[in-house]
Amino acid sequence: MKAVRVAATVLLSLVALLFTACSVVDWGDGGRNDALDMAWALEAIDLGAGLSPAQVANTPTMVLDAGAVAGNAGVNTFAGDYTWNRDGSFSFGELSATEMAGEPAAMAQEQAFFDALSAVRRFDIGNTKLMLSDAEGRVLLVFAPA
Repeated sequence: MKAVRVAATVLLSLVALLFTACSVVDWGDGGRNDALDMAWALEAIDLGAGLSPAQVANTPTMVLDAGAVAGNAGVNTFAGDYTWNRDGSFSFGELSATEMAGEPAAMAQEQAFFDALSAVRRFDIGNTKLMLSDAEGRVLLVFAPA
């Protein structure tokens, strides 16, 4: 009888430990996010004076997929990784890109696009739009589902 009580106590202790571990670890951060993980097309970009519509023939696009990102910046393709947290924090890791030349206006917007990606620190999704902001909360990029 005593052995049964000891076994039950050990089992209950293990179950309690398991629930405690689950409540401490934030399993929702990083990895797959059904709201983020899809193809996005750039609608607006902050060129330093507020948001402006994307203005090149090839609209910048990106596909977010469980921490990996790949896309077209308007002229060049790029790939890399990103991290997100349920608190709204978001950042891109090091991105690699092809090195093709394009029209001056397209190249200028592409550079602004890459500069904005490197400054992103927050994300918000509302009305089917993905808004990426800097640390101060200024919206840098607005995407719509592609």
